[in-house]
Amino acid sequence: MINLDYYMQNKTILITGANGEIGQNLISQLSSKIFDNTIIALDLNESQYKNSIHEFIKGSILDSNIILDIFTRYSIDVVFHLAAILSTKAEENPHLAKEVNLGGSEILMHASLQATQKIKFFFPSSIAVYNTANLNSDTCVNEDLVDIRPITIYGQTKLACENIGVKFNNYGFDFRCIRFPGIISASTMPTGGTSDYAPEMIHYAAQNKKYN
Repeated sequence: MINLDYYMQNKTILITGANGEIGQNLISQLSSKIFDNTIIALDLNESQYKNSIHEFIKGSILDSNIILDIFTRYSIDVVFHLAAILSTKAEENPHLAKEVNLGGSEILMHASLQATQKIKFFFPSSIAVYNTANLNSDTCVNEDLVDIRPITIYGQTKLACENIGVKFNNYGFDFRCIRFPGIISASTMPTGGTSDYAPEMIHYAAQNKKYN
């Protein structure tokens, strides 16, 4: 369950990658009567939460016309930018990963920056930004000591987006991110991540099924 502060009430919220693990849980909570938010959801696939969404838009974050139309028609208060090509799929198709993870994020950040109101922009980053090849498993990560030169396309694009967001903060942009190690959801199955086997095992066990 995701705990959200009082400032997430009565807002117009854009969620990209709305059908993912985080997106579905966010919609479930943010659309409740307690929060009374207007949810705009963007994803390549149809949403399971249409009754909870003010408008679902089927499309890509690479489509600048779609992004411009959203910010033209709605006064967005908060953006949860979750759309991305995850680690395993990113290594299989690095060009697409750069295009979506970095190019799509830039389109969305620029649109948010140009909005008339100050937007809170939430971005899920990853521990893939660290070059942990030479670290022992019991090493405590320290930002000043760890080598932040990611060796994967996924980590490189995540770090690039972090740097852009931090830079935009100087221009009135409210950018926030967390470097997640991995996500385990009770309601959705993951796709495309290097650690997906862990939540898959949990889901199989919950259904009394064997897992290879």
